[in-house]
Amino acid sequence: MQLFNGKAASLDVCRHLLSGATSPEYRTWSLAAAEEGTQICVGNDSGDVGALRIQVKQTALREEAFLQLGMSVWEKKA
Repeated sequence: MQLFNGKAASLDVCRHLLSGATSPEYRTWSLAAAEEGTQICVGNDSGDVGALRIQVKQTALREEAFLQLGMSVWEKKA
């Protein structure tokens, strides 16, 4: 789930957003429209939650395209 409200991704924010992301269309996402600074909440079947932040996006030349990401991960406590 991409954050659009300008809030910083946190465990509570990501858990809230991901709790409603239950249908299959939430499992794929295109980076085409995302820009630097975009934050994305992700989760796995084990209950771990993560937040990705696009730090650098270079797509001007297809052959040299790349992303640099920052990532925070919060593991589900057993």
